Amino acid sequence: MDRQTVELIEVKAVLAYKLTKRVTPELVEVIHRENQQSLNDAREVKELLVRTLEDLRAKRGPERKRRLETKIENLKLEKKTLKDQKNSFVVDCNTLSAVFEEKNRLEKALSAMRRVLHRMLKHGDLGSVDACERQIARARSLVREHDDMEADTEARQKERFKATLELAKYLVEVACLLDADVKLRRFEELIDQWREKYNIDFQSSDDDVYYPYYYDD
Repeated sequence: MDRQTVELIEVKAVLAYKLTKRVTPELVEVIHRENQQSLNDAREVKELLVRTLEDLRAKRGPERKRRLETKIENLKLEKKTLKDQKNSFVVDCNTLSAVFEEKNRLEKALSAMRRVLHRMLKHGDLGSVDACERQIARARSLVREHDDMEADTEARQKERFKATLELAKYLVEVACLLDADVKLRRFEELIDQWREKYNIDFQSSDDDVYYPYYYDD
């Protein structure tokens, strides 16, 4: 067996292994459901905050009371912070969706290259030495690109996980501030579960073929 044939077999095996690490539609759906739940929770807390603000404004009399006005101003600030937190979460979600989309594009190219190498080996048609070397070089280039894409995907996933936890923590804080019975998920448990599930060293103030989804601000 000549050197080029051996190289083709090796590169084809690497391509096959890379394709086992695709982002699956099932994973995309799981992340989408988690994102939608977080956005729904944020919407619920915002609605509660707005209602509370309206109730406080309705209590205003002819003379402004400092304590009441302070509460109103504080809640107005929380409303802005809530919007900023939600928008930051959306940015991280959409960034991850874009990475998934790019990874899917790259993996289609890997799959196409694997088919090319398979046909070359199956029919023993390696072409000229130069042509075969070009195919091998192209395949190795795709593998390197996929290595970089995997590292970027992992980093973006961790950023999105952290953004989810940050938003969850903030929603709990706002709900406590409003002193209301809000039907939210038990975020304290969620934070502990996600720390373990995704191996995130998340420091809080209390501590010592698929289609990606995009979200509106």
